[in-house]
Amino acid sequence: MMKTIVERNPYQIFSDVEQPQSWLEIFKNRMPVWPESLQAKRQAAWDAAIELEFPDRKDESWRWMSYKEIFLSQLDVVEDSNTILKKITVVSKSDDKTKTLAKLPDGVVVGSVKELLLHNPEVIERCFSRSKAVSDGKFAALATAMADDGLFIYVPRNVDLRDHIKVELELTLDNELKWTHSMIFLEENARASIEVNWLSGHNRSDGLHNGTMEVILGDGAGLDLDEVQLLDDKSWNISYADSTIGQDANLEWNTAVFGAKSSKNFIKADLSGKGANAKIHGLMFPDQRQVINLDTRQNHWEVSTTSDLLFKSVAANHARSIWHGMIYVDPKAQQTDAYQTNKNLVIDDSADVKSIPGLEIHADDVKCSHGATVGSIDKDELFYLEARGIPYLDAEKLIVEGFLNQVVQSFKNQKTRDELGKMIIKKMDRFQFEEGK
Repeated sequence: MMKTIVERNPYQIFSDVEQPQSWLEIFKNRMPVWPESLQAKRQAAWDAAIELEFPDRKDESWRWMSYKEIFLSQLDVVEDSNTILKKITVVSKSDDKTKTLAKLPDGVVVGSVKELLLHNPEVIERCFSRSKAVSDGKFAALATAMADDGLFIYVPRNVDLRDHIKVELELTLDNELKWTHSMIFLEENARASIEVNWLSGHNRSDGLHNGTMEVILGDGAGLDLDEVQLLDDKSWNISYADSTIGQDANLEWNTAVFGAKSSKNFIKADLSGKGANAKIHGLMFPDQRQVINLDTRQNHWEVSTTSDLLFKSVAANHARSIWHGMIYVDPKAQQTDAYQTNKNLVIDDSADVKSIPGLEIHADDVKCSHGATVGSIDKDELFYLEARGIPYLDAEKLIVEGFLNQVVQSFKNQKTRDELGKMIIKKMDRFQFEEGK
């Protein structure tokens, strides 16, 4: 539903300036679904959400965003039995053949939060008791307090999940507001390879997803996590992804963001145990007036921790790409080795790119650095390819594919890498068609 918006102050980015009263009743109705031991955390999150103001442009993380086209108070919150988890595929790493969930090792749990709250609340209670206190703002608090669904994956201690798990999550946001709280929990010395795909249902009008996902790795655990966001142009997204990495644990996290009309994503790695390691790669490709804003944070809390972050962006056709990055090193996190880099390719003059790296270091025996670049397609590279018989349009695509290939190759499943390549070409085809090339 669209309205003429009267701007109340120059910093405002949401049409609503107060939290809708109807949300309190929804919160109360959903509270009993959760185990009693978890209800205090949800109440604390609700209390925090009430106290916190809606973010505005005075907050650097939100400075370039606008959600004024949607009215939170007019979005429906649907109470039904449907879950966002639409498909689970278990793929053998050795031959790419699919398996059934029954083939997974004993104790491994893969399902939706909504269904598990009904049929296996004990595992939800045990794992969500490790959930962090909300400290990341109003929408992180709201997702924690209001969610009644999400993805849940649990791998017990010492279990090596040799197969690749691929899940598809579908968000129907037809004039709806949907809150989700997902969790991936690996106990000590567990191993897993997981892919999460965010897809859209049938949306005829705009809606908002506000979600949080927690990744918890016990000491010595190892997780390969790939995420692909392919929401449609009726979807608005605000999401938080927060990882806690234990002693000698290893996280390799790849993310690709293609979809949504506007998407604000927070990604945080808390290296909480000695020897913890995080490798985070990502790409984003906004076009057609999309806004994609990724806010990444690498927090080093213990000695001898390492992190390596690489994000690449391509922007075209009046789109906006924003990346904020921060490396934080605690005073006791000596021997930290941390790096972050952001590389951006602007396809045409109508697109806008912002790149904002940052360091906050409170220890003296560390190795930390960052880098950021913004550029356009190199005319010399185009000439080189054309001189070898490659048509101009194909040469443009090859350059963009090559620019993003380092991140694409980080994804663990070959079929996923192929699909990402097709998505990049689809974006370029659309841009070239609209430009009349």
